[in-house]
Amino acid sequence: MTNLAVLLVVLGVASASAPIIFIGGVLLLIRVVADRWPRRVLHSLVYERVVTPRRTVAGEEVEVSLSLWNRSRLPIAWAGSDDVLSTHLLAAHGGVELSTAGPLRPFERVTRHIRIVPSRRGVHEVGPVRVRVAEHFGTHAPFVDLPDEPTTILARPLMVPVSGSSPQSAPLAQIRARRSLYVDPTLFAGVRPYQSGDPMRTIHWRATARQRTVQSKLFEPALSPQQILVVDVQTIEGPYWMLNYDEQLFEDLCVAALSMARSLIVEDAACGFAAAGFTRTALRFAYLPPRADRGQIERIGDILARLTSESSAPLTQLLAWLPRRVARGTTIVILSGRNPTSSAGVARRLQRSGFAVHYVLFEAGADALREGRQAGLSCWPGAVESDGGRPRAVVLNAQPA
Repeated sequence: MTNLAVLLVVLGVASASAPIIFIGGVLLLIRVVADRWPRRVLHSLVYERVVTPRRTVAGEEVEVSLSLWNRSRLPIAWAGSDDVLSTHLLAAHGGVELSTAGPLRPFERVTRHIRIVPSRRGVHEVGPVRVRVAEHFGTHAPFVDLPDEPTTILARPLMVPVSGSSPQSAPLAQIRARRSLYVDPTLFAGVRPYQSGDPMRTIHWRATARQRTVQSKLFEPALSPQQILVVDVQTIEGPYWMLNYDEQLFEDLCVAALSMARSLIVEDAACGFAAAGFTRTALRFAYLPPRADRGQIERIGDILARLTSESSAPLTQLLAWLPRRVARGTTIVILSGRNPTSSAGVARRLQRSGFAVHYVLFEAGADALREGRQAGLSCWPGAVESDGGRPRAVVLNAQPA
C-alpha cells in the first residue's frame, strides 16, 4: 500500500493533477498512521496476571485475573493477550490458552477473571504471554511476546480418609517398643521391688503397704516417638536410571503418603517425609524432619506436589542415608509398589540398629507380600480406592491382588 501511495503522488505531480496527489497523500498518511499508531500503543500497554490461590489441591478451581492497561493518550481499537497453559491445566472454556481482548480508551484498564482447574498433582505454569493490538483499519495486528516469568501453581495431592490398621493393631506407625530408654507413664505394667535409684514418684504406696516392702511402679517402654514416611519413587523393577515409571501407581503413592501423614499428625504424632526423587532443587533426596504441628501437613503436601516420578537414587541408598538424619527408635514406614526383598538387607540392618521398619505395599500381589515376610520384613498390603478416577480412601490391610 505504501508503494501505491508513493506512485500516485509521483503520478499526480507528473500530470499536475491535484486530485491524484490528494488521493496518494491520503493513502500515504493512512499507511504511516496504521504503522506508527499500534506500535506506539503496544509499548505503552501494561499486562498483569494474578493467580489466586497459588497453592491448591488437584481438582480444585483457581482464579486467574488477566488485566490490560492502556497507559497512553491514544485509543486502541482492539487489544488482546494470550497466555499458554501447561499440561494438566484446564481452562473453563476448555482451551489450552487464556485470553482477554477488547477496545481500550486512553488510560483504560480491562480485567477478565477466568477459572482454571489443575487436573492432577504437580507444579503447573500459566504463561508465557503474547500481547497483540490491531490498528483502526484492520490491515494487520502487531504483537510482542513479553519476557515475564510464568506464574506457577502448586497442586498438592488429595487427602482422603485412611482406614485399616497396622499388623500390631496399634495406631498407624506408633509401634510399642520392646526396649527403650524412656517409659510411658500412661502404660502401667505392674509393680516390682524397689531398686536403688528409682525416683520417689514411682513408688507404689498401696502395694508397699500390702507387701510390707517398698514397691515401685513398672511402666511399659514408650511408643515410638516419631515416624518417617518414605515413598519408593521407583515404581517399576529394574535400574533406577532407566526412568521408567507407572504413573497411576506413583500418583496413588502420593495420595497415600499425604493422607497417612495427616492421620498421624492429627493424632499428635511427629511425622516426617523422605523420597529419592527430584523436587526442582539441587538436592538428591527430598526430606522433611519429623514434626507434630499441623503446618507439617502443608509442608509434606508441597514437597509431594514438587516430587517428580523419576527416581534420583535407589531406595536402598535413601534408607542407608536416613539414620544420619533421624534418631534411633524412629519408625520408618515405606510406601512402595515393588517387591520389598530388593531392599531387605538395608531394612534388616535398620531394624538391628533400633529402627522399626514397615512396608505398605500398593498394587503388590500376594507373592510379594509372602516373599517380604519370609525375608523377615514387616509387610502389609494397602490400596487407594477411587470413584470415577478420583481417590476416595486409603485402605490398609486391603486384600492383595
